[in-house]
Amino acid sequence: MTTTTALALNVLLMSGLAGALVAVVRLGLRLSQGERPETLHPSQPLPLLLVARADEDRDLARAA
Repeated sequence: MTTTTALALNVLLMSGLAGALVAVVRLGLRLSQGERPETLHPSQPLPLLLVARADEDRDLARAA
């Protein structure tokens, strides 16, 4: 293998590696912008919608 062939092959492989790295970074950034489900933490107050829904469930259970 001549030096020119080795250099050309090395440039080709490095450009493929750089392209793969760019694709992974772009995909990672795109996934992190997606909508995340809301989690409840002990320090956060409960939303009133959840409290009202719990009361309705209790009333439905009593009616059944």
